[in-house]
Order: sequence, then structure tokens, then C-alpha cells
Amino acid sequence: MIDEHYVYINSLVNKIKEENNEALHELYFFYKPLILSAIRRCCSKEKLLFSYRDDLNNESIFVLRSLVEKYDPDLSYFSYYLSN
Repeated sequence: MIDEHYVYINSLVNKIKEENNEALHELYFFYKPLILSAIRRCCSKEKLLFSYRDDLNNESIFVLRSLVEKYDPDLSYFSYYLSN
């Protein structure tokens, strides 16, 4: 069951590498709670970032795309790569 989940995420990553924007949005919405939590943590540690919180939220999809482009599926699952 868990392996199926990782395989599905990796299939989305492969679709994104083929310029499929729907897959990018699906992957973004899957990881959105994690992304927003990371932004909140950063803003709480660096108070100056708080005023840029909305910008950070908006830019996060581009950061996700960049991470997808740098991801090497031969090394690990995307979920593990993203968490590190």
C-alpha cells in the first residue's frame, strides 16, 4: 500500500518533467500542508519574513517545480527527497 503511494507520487513527478501542469498542481495540493507548515516555521524563526508570507506561498509552486527538475528517481522516492 505504501509503495503504491510512492509510485503514484513518482508518476506525478515524471509527468511534471514532461511539462504536465495538471500533475504539478496535483502534487502541489498533495504537499500543500507540508509547504505551508514549513513557511510558517520559517516566518516564526525569522520575523522579517512574516511580511513576505504571501509571496512565499505564491512562489512555493515554482520551488516545487525546481525540486522536481533536480530530482533523480534512481536515488530515492520523491517524498523522501522532498523531506530532506
